Amino acid sequence: MEGHLQLEDARLYQQTNLVTDPECGMRISKAFAKSSMEYCGREYYFCVDECRRKFESNPGAYASPQRSE
Repeated sequence: MEGHLQLEDARLYQQTNLVTDPECGMRISKAFAKSSMEYCGREYYFCVDECRRKFESNPGAYASPQRSE
């Protein structure tokens, strides 16, 4: 029987790939993000499409240098 490691399920992989949805503040894994987009050279990840739409309507409100993951 062969076994396969799914990286998105490995604890270490999860911890190093957690990001914060800039709209709602939820911590999510990049592997399971429902949506993402690039803004000003940085990739942003979202838990649901609605959060991405809110971000897109006014990205400058979320993408300030003071906000961090």
